[in-house]
Amino acid sequence: LGVIKPNFEHAAFDCGRAVMLTQLMSRFVQDARQNRIFLAEEDLQSCEIEIQRLKLGKSTPTLKHLVRLYCWRIEKLLNSGSQLLGHLDYDGRRTVTSLLGWTWKTMNQMRINPDSILTDSGVLTRQDMFRLKAKHVLGLEGNLPFEVGSGTHH
Repeated sequence: LGVIKPNFEHAAFDCGRAVMLTQLMSRFVQDARQNRIFLAEEDLQSCEIEIQRLKLGKSTPTLKHLVRLYCWRIEKLLNSGSQLLGHLDYDGRRTVTSLLGWTWKTMNQMRINPDSILTDSGVLTRQDMFRLKAKHVLGLEGNLPFEVGSGTHH
């Protein structure tokens, strides 16, 4: 990715975990319907998630609680993981910022509307995805709620 500063590992791990948890939560219902559960069993039990009800696409207060719990965790990881940007060169920052933009947008959509994980079409609309891709192609990845580190522009 073009690392230009040392001591990036902790931020890189947090960044990766944020992306992974976002992906797992956004696909949780689709995966459950195929009998694939990737979230922590302890979390499912403490939130009293009923997998059979979930497979039917039924919203419950416990599902909303689980989604918001994961969004809180993801946000903390994003804030820490965003420090990776200050360790990357221009191209690396663009790539990671684009990935963080998708992660942030998806996490926020799940927090605002936890039932969005119940849809087969996914948490983000096609229009949302197009906008994120267009921003990356045009070099307009900014507007993230965390500090984008400085680095060398080429």
